[in-house]
Amino acid sequence: MSQRTDSERVLGQIERGEIRVGRDAAREIAARAEAAYGAAWHRGPRADHATVAEQARTQPGTWVLVGEYCSHQSANATAWVIRTAGRGKPGSGRFYIPAGAFEAEMRMTELGCQVLARFVSEPEVTVEDEAWADALASLSGGAA
Repeated sequence: MSQRTDSERVLGQIERGEIRVGRDAAREIAARAEAAYGAAWHRGPRADHATVAEQARTQPGTWVLVGEYCSHQSANATAWVIRTAGRGKPGSGRFYIPAGAFEAEMRMTELGCQVLARFVSEPEVTVEDEAWADALASLSGGAA
């Protein structure tokens, strides 16, 4: 009797119906997990950064919930975008312009990590900042 590889063994189990695969099987597994563990298996609603930034601007110094993230890495990346206004990259950072106007904080929860933001103040713009922005705009063809 020759030894079979793992892939041959698994393919044989699939052919014999011992293992189910495909969309229907995945949906059944997800339904069982949801029944057992609840909403922990669902991603929460996407953060509405425009609303969060506006709410924080109208309540300076007050922490506003941005959202809850499944991983610390996602929460950390979101907090960075808020603090730096995304460093000028397209995306949700544009709502937190200028960089430094907002602070961000992360709080661990049972299901992940919450991100909160608060408006501190508009940083003072210097002539040097304006010159730098003009230089960047000219390099990118006018799109600052």
